[in-house]
Amino acid sequence: MSEAAWQMAIEDVFRELIVNGDASQGMTGWTIESSPGNGWSTEDGPGESCPETAGKTNFVSSFGWAKKSQLIDLVAAGFDPNYLDTAPRIYVSDWVCGRCDAPSSYELRVELRDAQGNVIKSLVTNELDTPRAGGWTYPWRRILRDFHRYGPGVRFIYFEHGGTDRVNWSGWYGAKMTGASVKVATAPSHHRNLLQNPDGANGMTGWTVLSSGGNGWSTENVAWSCPSSAGQSNFVTSWGWSRKQQIVDLVAAGFTAEQLDQSPDIRIEDWMCGRSDSGSKYYLTVNLLDVNHTVIESFTTGEVSTPLLPNYAYPFSRVGTTFIDYPTGVRFVSFEHGGVDTNGWQGWYGAKMTGAYVGVVLPPPHSMLPMVGADVPSTITVVDNRVRVSPTDVMPTKWICDLVIEYQSGRYSGSGWLVATPGPFAVVVTAGHNAFDKKLGFPKSITVYPARDGSVQPYASYTARANSIQANIRYLVDANGGVIKYPLHDLGAVIVPKSAVDWGGTGFTATVATDDELRTTSLTVAGYPGDKTNPDGSPSHTMWTANGPIDSFSRTSFWYPAIYTWPGNSGSPVYKVGTQQVLGVHVQGLPEPSAIVGSPFGGKATRITAEVASTIVAWATPLTADTRITSLELIVQTGDDFGAGTNDTINVKLAGKDFGNPDDTFFKDRSERDQIDGYDLTDKMNLLFPNGLFVRDLVGSQYTIARVFEMLSGWGYWFYGDWEVHSVFLYVNGQRFHARRYNQWLDVVKPALVGRITETP
Repeated sequence: MSEAAWQMAIEDVFRELIVNGDASQGMTGWTIESSPGNGWSTEDGPGESCPETAGKTNFVSSFGWAKKSQLIDLVAAGFDPNYLDTAPRIYVSDWVCGRCDAPSSYELRVELRDAQGNVIKSLVTNELDTPRAGGWTYPWRRILRDFHRYGPGVRFIYFEHGGTDRVNWSGWYGAKMTGASVKVATAPSHHRNLLQNPDGANGMTGWTVLSSGGNGWSTENVAWSCPSSAGQSNFVTSWGWSRKQQIVDLVAAGFTAEQLDQSPDIRIEDWMCGRSDSGSKYYLTVNLLDVNHTVIESFTTGEVSTPLLPNYAYPFSRVGTTFIDYPTGVRFVSFEHGGVDTNGWQGWYGAKMTGAYVGVVLPPPHSMLPMVGADVPSTITVVDNRVRVSPTDVMPTKWICDLVIEYQSGRYSGSGWLVATPGPFAVVVTAGHNAFDKKLGFPKSITVYPARDGSVQPYASYTARANSIQANIRYLVDANGGVIKYPLHDLGAVIVPKSAVDWGGTGFTATVATDDELRTTSLTVAGYPGDKTNPDGSPSHTMWTANGPIDSFSRTSFWYPAIYTWPGNSGSPVYKVGTQQVLGVHVQGLPEPSAIVGSPFGGKATRITAEVASTIVAWATPLTADTRITSLELIVQTGDDFGAGTNDTINVKLAGKDFGNPDDTFFKDRSERDQIDGYDLTDKMNLLFPNGLFVRDLVGSQYTIARVFEMLSGWGYWFYGDWEVHSVFLYVNGQRFHARRYNQWLDVVKPALVGRITETP
């Protein structure tokens, strides 16, 4: 999705609240906090590398720190306080650059404040070096902050930025700024509602009635104390449960699969109430569905009692949620609600409802959004608060491991941690990008050094070969880097036979924490950062730890900007201070202090969810010849050479059976250049092997991936051109079982790739 397309889409759902963000009106709208040197000035025409959407003009600072601000009153801007308490999404951005002939610095402070001026959330960059380039170019860079899940109470937004020239030259050689922006999501009434007839104004049109108890569904033209934006009419239920539903086809509604697989916010709202003279109950259930109507994510209120007030008042209450950061594949939304009169009276004394709403809020394209996720850290600081751990052979640091990762092209470092598992195998959990690289594939080996302390190795090391290295299958598919820049399932592991090592037993506990627990938890991150070196510059292999709070979180990730990390920390355990409970796997750290954008500020972890925990348990139970296969997934990676992709149909044969080409899951129109695609063969496997398929059936078996000539009406058979298969992976019961690199071109002469599974369990 282009920036221009996003700008058009976002105008309907976000309001710009910064006045004169690009200096086109001089200093109008800004409060000058300081203006030393030659003061603030403006210039025409920022450098070519700043998108036009950021403006044709810019502010420029002089020597001495110049700062200016705007204070935005959200209520005065027309936002209802009740709506603000739902924590609508807020996008804050600014563009900055320096000159090639004079170094300069920049600073940004954004605060979300309550009615009394107290800070609820903030973004503080501190002093940062501005980007510089040669040749009198102006390399503009964008800072973008996505605020949400910040809680109720926000009434003001304070935006302050500034800069200085660090060589103290007379004139305007300091940091340049343009495109300052604060966009706040508007209330759902201003958005496109994907539901038909949400308030009963057109009777039951658009709804599928699932049940109609008592006197059945009816409508009323009353909705008195419900905001007018939710409708002037309402549905009403009777005695006996009444239920109704709409299923929204998101693709038919105009959203592309690419947009949907970016997991845009899906906002849900409904308004409900009861009567003053009769008790009633209400429920709302919303499911996000894939193309086969399988539930991916769900929300339900359960059966709740409706508000009951005297004097025949009708206190409608808002019910709703926002789905964020959910797995890819959503194509439909099922919205179902209903109610009942608990007294059993004749007539319509049951729950009332109106203003049903389903809306999709598209995020900026990832080229514009260097900080990807449901939220990012609120306060950015660059403080090295790490402390060396020595000795290391005590709980729980005895379970933290230094990893040496070997590829054909070189050696890399990482961190990992032992998790407590039953059975004969130990699992060293690490980041997915330590276990798989899109360009390099799986490593040749990973050597594990538990509790390494420089030259001291309290425990024996173990070198795991490629067939003992696991990466989450969803990480492989997400690692494409196109739609999802920072994968949501960055998780890997090294599997080690306990009989081969004596590492002291037990290990950390992979703990699934609730949202409430995350809000109040202090964290420890411990591992082997790569910036700690010996005098000769070689890695010191020393363990370092730092503590800090969680700033923000999503369903699959959380962030901790106060904890300083470095490359090499990837895979470190992120655990509750003073415990053995790991809540996440460190996958991303703080950029260098001179960087403004390009990677998220602050540390990020893959959150231990029930799905992650079950994946770790599965890895602790390696496959045997007698293992029955309950899930079978194929991954094909296309080469990155020019013309490597194809639109041809592909057929697959595996374990002596023809799996064919089910168009809804296989390759048709999918195998683009430099693409990793995953395909679930489980349903077809169950049809082809009604008595079950076992691991022993795969060992030594042959498979074929063949291109098929397509019959085009009036044209005969057609072949779309050559296709390069880079690698093939086979996952069994969630574990990588087979992996082989081919770099083989399939063409008219040789349209099929034939491989053999040589791995043994």
